[in-house]
Amino acid sequence: MRTDERFSRQLGILNPDDLREEVLVIGAGGIGSWTVMMLSRLGFENITVYDDDVVNEVNLGYQFFRDKDIDRPKVEALRDIIQDFSKMEIKIKNEKYVGGVYKDIVVCSVDSMKARHEIWSKVKMNPLVKCYVDGRMGAEVMRLYTVNPTDVDNIELYEKDLYPPEEAQQGDCSFKSIAYNVGTISSFIVNNIKKYLMDGTHDRELFFDLKSMAMVRR
Repeated sequence: MRTDERFSRQLGILNPDDLREEVLVIGAGGIGSWTVMMLSRLGFENITVYDDDVVNEVNLGYQFFRDKDIDRPKVEALRDIIQDFSKMEIKIKNEKYVGGVYKDIVVCSVDSMKARHEIWSKVKMNPLVKCYVDGRMGAEVMRLYTVNPTDVDNIELYEKDLYPPEEAQQGDCSFKSIAYNVGTISSFIVNNIKKYLMDGTHDRELFFDLKSMAMVRR
């Protein structure tokens, strides 16, 4: 159990014992970088992040990186930022995730449907994965799935919007991005993970349009 003073204000909201759950975040871009930051702020102790990309100037407007991180591998820059902000150590892999052990909580924060299909093919019906989270965004719209990948009803719900890669629009998921949408969806992701850990009452599907403030929850 974490007893650090920095986490004392969240006692009663999040069980400190749950912070030992393993969290695998695939993708360290807009959604992934902010989600890792928030998870580390809560005190999650076992976070692993995969990404093979580097920080570009275009990323700085909405991803959790600094000017001095330009041309650095995203995972290395994120590791240093998390250490500075949260004093937490995250495990990093400067490579594309192509397989391996998925365990506990998996967060899919990639920017293509092709990558989602590849990840889902390894997560679906995997008994080691308790909670699978897929966050998608574009401009001021976000969609979030938080499902049990071994539950038949959850699988049906998720796969209805797991459309083929060839049907994806050019620049799918992150062609237009703005910081407050990334912050919003990352907050929902971490909140749903907290709900899953505490009592399992999370939304399986959530759609939110920040421009119109329209929301759909299931």
